[in-house]
Amino acid sequence: TLVADNAPRASDGLYGRGIMVQGGANLEVTGVVVAGHSDLGLYLSGVGTKASLVEFVVAGPAASVARLVSIQAEAEADLQRVALRGDALLGLYVGTGASVSASDLRIEGVGVAEVAETARLLEVSRGGTLNGSRVVLVAAQGGGALVTEPSARLLLRDALIRSPHTALPGRGVEANLGAVVSLERVLVE
Repeated sequence: TLVADNAPRASDGLYGRGIMVQGGANLEVTGVVVAGHSDLGLYLSGVGTKASLVEFVVAGPAASVARLVSIQAEAEADLQRVALRGDALLGLYVGTGASVSASDLRIEGVGVAEVAETARLLEVSRGGTLNGSRVVLVAAQGGGALVTEPSARLLLRDALIRSPHTALPGRGVEANLGAVVSLERVLVE
């Protein structure tokens, strides 16, 4: 059923998400910047949901958020030349069976991520898979990447994980609960 009513609704802006794609929808993006959102910059969820993002930037939320980007529930994404920067406890979440392929991915934590021990830039869990090349995780105060649970998989090639801070504990890559991690030419500073 096609709905032609474009009138404002009380629910408009309820979630504050920059881009939300779910339920088997497909998204192709080239040269897009998401900034000033009050929740996720990008949310992908659901079987059959696919996204191809080229030269995509999340330039930070209007206020501190839990995640900048969440890809979950068997969604699939191809990220090329993507930059995520913002005040968040988690930069990119890949979970619940989602699959992500990324090249030239940069995730930079600022604000709350610099002071919270639980902050991390990347999490792959609950059956999620991320295959990344030329990945940069910077200002990884609480942790660069967390890979957890037996079905979670992370492959990084030609990657840099850097934390300029030493006041709080931090881990470049943390794998636990049977997760599978493969690192090739990775520098952890």
